[in-house]
Amino acid sequence: MKFRPEPVQVTFQEGLHVIYGESGSGKTAFLVRIAGQGPPLQRENFTITDLHCPGEAYVICQNPDHQIIGRTLQGELAFTAECAGLDPEKIEKIVTDGLDMLPYRFDPARNPAFLSGGEKELLNLVTAMQVRAQVILIDDGLSFLSVQNKEAFTARLKHWALAEKKIIVWVTSDWSDLEYSDSRWRLDLASLGTVTDREIQDYQPVTVPPGQLSLLARDLAFEYDDREIFRSFDIDVSGCRSLGLLGDNGMGKTTLAGLCSGHLKPSSGQLQVTIDGMADILTGYVDQFPERLIQFKTPTELVETMIKNDIFDPGLSATFHNRLARFQIVWDRVSEQRGIDLPWVTLRTLIVVLMAHCRYELLILDEPTFGLGRKQKVILRSFLKECMVTKHLFVASHDRNFVQSICDQIIDIDQNTHVHNKKINLERPQS
Repeated sequence: MKFRPEPVQVTFQEGLHVIYGESGSGKTAFLVRIAGQGPPLQRENFTITDLHCPGEAYVICQNPDHQIIGRTLQGELAFTAECAGLDPEKIEKIVTDGLDMLPYRFDPARNPAFLSGGEKELLNLVTAMQVRAQVILIDDGLSFLSVQNKEAFTARLKHWALAEKKIIVWVTSDWSDLEYSDSRWRLDLASLGTVTDREIQDYQPVTVPPGQLSLLARDLAFEYDDREIFRSFDIDVSGCRSLGLLGDNGMGKTTLAGLCSGHLKPSSGQLQVTIDGMADILTGYVDQFPERLIQFKTPTELVETMIKNDIFDPGLSATFHNRLARFQIVWDRVSEQRGIDLPWVTLRTLIVVLMAHCRYELLILDEPTFGLGRKQKVILRSFLKECMVTKHLFVASHDRNFVQSICDQIIDIDQNTHVHNKKINLERPQS
């Protein structure tokens, strides 16, 4: 592997290896080169020479939707075995074992499209363990997982890799993921090297303006066709500027965010979101799958649509472009690319920054830190703090440290608790 100016020799033995890097450091390109997939990228910061791979390589994509093709969980779990021509009895056992590896009991006939982001990642990890590949390459493929599920499944992966003599290389933007392996690496624009210092990363205290956001739920119920998410759910939040929502995968973070945004409707019960007592508020919702908002449009076309709908003020265009540059996103380079062709982290960040420059009074952000490294999370946090001068936030995430660093009130669905965050200081009203 050649950087400028020094080459680096790297060997991955059987087992689990974790490589940390900020977004834009070349993690995806690194895996693509190992897998022998795709043409060389124009701006690669390294070249790989003398590559020896002991067998077929299988890549788990960053976006879990890109890997799932079955219309049911049973069909998805059976797909690889059916392609291999295995007997029906063996296929049935593979499906049963796969369902048992998932953290919750699911109807085998359930459509994977209705899984949460973390549940989709777990499904892709389970199906990867069914393939014959000798090398498994994970491209930020555990970033939606809660700490509990990540701990449990990385332990399973390590045991499986050693038992089956597999090599797993997992690239991640989450510094804390380094603790899951004894083989720890850091990739940046100039080098790839081992990590010996795993210092704990924390955020500096912040002060936010007092808020007027209120959320009231009484006897709230919601279910999908085969699964109940909320039943007799009650919560009463008031005087909030930035509301955080924590919870395990599949416990209802995205569902509650969708209910608060109006994209979903309760099965029964009461749900009311107000700012300063007013229920008629403009709400912007950034989905955990950002391509759903833009689809085949380019960012330019998305902005034009928002201008047409009187949501975005074209007079703020220069400010918007400058704010994007804080995240190393150059508008002229991305503006004419289709949303589905942009890197996932770039697209997510672009939409968050765009929404923050619109006329929305409330921004609902679902997993806004996905794929961001330590430095970029600090930049995002600083940016959101600036936004809170005029806007209110609702942040749904498994990233507990980030939520606790920016939200003055927090709902923990797992613990069924609502707390005022003592780590956040509120500005005193000017006399």
